[in-house]
Amino acid sequence: MLQRMPARMRTPPLRPKTQRLVACAAMRGQSTEAVAARLGWSVRAVGQQLSELRARGLARWAHVVCPERLGNSICLLSYVSLRSVEPADTDAFEDWCREDTFVTQAVLLAGRWDYALWSWHRDTRSASNWLRLVESRAEVGRCDTRVVRVLFGHVLDGAPVFHR
Repeated sequence: MLQRMPARMRTPPLRPKTQRLVACAAMRGQSTEAVAARLGWSVRAVGQQLSELRARGLARWAHVVCPERLGNSICLLSYVSLRSVEPADTDAFEDWCREDTFVTQAVLLAGRWDYALWSWHRDTRSASNWLRLVESRAEVGRCDTRVVRVLFGHVLDGAPVFHR
C-alpha cells in the first residue's frame, strides 16, 4: 500500500536541465569541469545547479584526495584487532583514525579483525614509524599489515555524490 506524503514534505520535480545534470554527473563520478564540458555549460552554471540539488538534499560533496599526487607512494593495508570492544576503546581508536594524517580510510569489520586501515606514506621509514605507533596504542591488541600496490582502478576526482 502506498502512503501519500504530506504536501509540505514533497519535493518539486527536477527541471529538465537539472535532470540532465544529474544523469551526466552520476556517470562514472565525473568532476564538475568534466560535467560542464559534456553539457556545454560553464563551470559556474554547473556549480549553481549542484548547489540547488544540495539545498534540496539530493546531493552532497565528496572531498577526494589522491595521496600518490601528494608524493605518498607507499600504501599500507593494516588489519587491526582491538584489545576489547568496549565503547571507550572503540571511540578512542576511531577518534585517532579520524585525526591521523596518514589514514585515508578506516573500515569497521566483523570477524577476526575489527578494523581495516588504509594509510599512505612518503617512504618506508615513515610507514614503519607509523606502524609502530599503531601497534603501541593502548587499545590495539593485534595488527597485521601489508604493503599494497594498486594495479588498476582510479579515485573519483572531487565528484558530487547523489543520494538515490
